[in-house]
Amino acid sequence: MRYRISFCAVLALAAAPAFAQLSVTLTPNISPPQMVGTPIVFTAAASGGSGNYDYQFTANLTATRVQIKQDFNTMTQFAWTPSVKEGTYTIGVVARDLANKSFRGYMTTAFAVTPALNAGGQAIHKTTHPLVVLFSAPPCPAGQNERVIFLKAHQTAVKSTTNSQSCDNVTSMNYYIAGMYPSTAYNMFWETTDKSGNKVSTG
Repeated sequence: MRYRISFCAVLALAAAPAFAQLSVTLTPNISPPQMVGTPIVFTAAASGGSGNYDYQFTANLTATRVQIKQDFNTMTQFAWTPSVKEGTYTIGVVARDLANKSFRGYMTTAFAVTPALNAGGQAIHKTTHPLVVLFSAPPCPAGQNERVIFLKAHQTAVKSTTNSQSCDNVTSMNYYIAGMYPSTAYNMFWETTDKSGNKVSTG
């Protein structure tokens, strides 16, 4: 009877191998600071445990709600473009052991993003898409809204507009302009409106 109990105990221990908690690193392909609209790739590398992992990536402006940008999968890279506002962002990664998903590693890193303005004034930047540009405008007065109007050069009748954004008087305003034709010149300018939709200023 004693031998049978001892044998069962050995089997139980053999069926549950121990896994160490994980360590994980997170490395960007370019160093901060980078301006709004810059594509950045973060690479995670976990160690410990079984050696098989999946990863979850998060990104948020510091002191704001954490947002999951890429949920758990085995991809070690996270491609991220800060497209809305400048500031200090917190990029995080959770590494999970696929053999025992209760074992995890976690790391965050701060990444500074600067305005995409031209000497403090508006600027237009190319993107990875040939028919999309990033239009950046200076901060506008809080309580107003802003949008970008764009039209073919030497044309005044047909105009296209972006969605309006709320001004905060602190951070730059950034818009991705799409829907343009190839090999065509365009004029672009920003326009602010009051709460009633009346135009306040343009630039």
